[in-house]
Amino acid sequence: MTTVNQIPDVNITPSLPPKIREAVEKVKAAKAVWQEERRKQTEAAAMTETIRKRQEDTKTETQALNDEWRNLFRENQGNMTPRMKKLRAEIALGRETLDEFEDLLAAQVAENEFLPWKTADAANRYISEHNRLIETHAVWLWNEFMKEHGQKLIQILGLLKMTLGRSASSVIGVVHTVNDDRNETERQHDGCRHDGIRRGILAQHHAGQGNRAGEQQLIRAALTLFRQQPHRQHRREQHPQVTHLPHERR
Repeated sequence: MTTVNQIPDVNITPSLPPKIREAVEKVKAAKAVWQEERRKQTEAAAMTETIRKRQEDTKTETQALNDEWRNLFRENQGNMTPRMKKLRAEIALGRETLDEFEDLLAAQVAENEFLPWKTADAANRYISEHNRLIETHAVWLWNEFMKEHGQKLIQILGLLKMTLGRSASSVIGVVHTVNDDRNETERQHDGCRHDGIRRGILAQHHAGQGNRAGEQQLIRAALTLFRQQPHRQHRREQHPQVTHLPHERR
């Protein structure tokens, strides 16, 4: 069986739609910029660390030379021997070098101060382009699915909207009787408005107009009904005694 790691690295970009190919190229470009900025930041940090290590080595070496000179100074009762003169020159050079290291590190820090921000900005652009690619691909997949199965899906959702909507209307009436103090005229007005919306959506479907907004509204309405079914069932269990018909609520 072929696993993900065994799949050959094949360029499938030419087989993709133009919009997705364009999004893929933008992701690749953003990734390349991010990798370059990250490389610069990594190399700069490594160089700074190298300079600090050289500074520490010079400091240790200079301190050792200075300790040797002091010991010779005491042993020779202050008499400057050739060795002591040579040590003195090397110590002076070491101290000057340490001062130069301080200036070098300060310049290094100033030069690379904004590299982390540049890397972060490049990473954000890379993430944004990647998310845009996923969104573009998802929309394309949805459109392809709707081309092949959209008509059947709309028919099923329309049927579920009518059947579940009718059941929901009856439950809503009971809940309003128990928990809502609005008058009957307002509830009838809301019911007529919801019925009108449902009839408008179904009319768009049966007319074969293929209106995208109507399809999205129908799908959202059906999904909302699906989510609300467990809550309505729970309400029925909490209020088993409230089962009156509208003309019996008086």
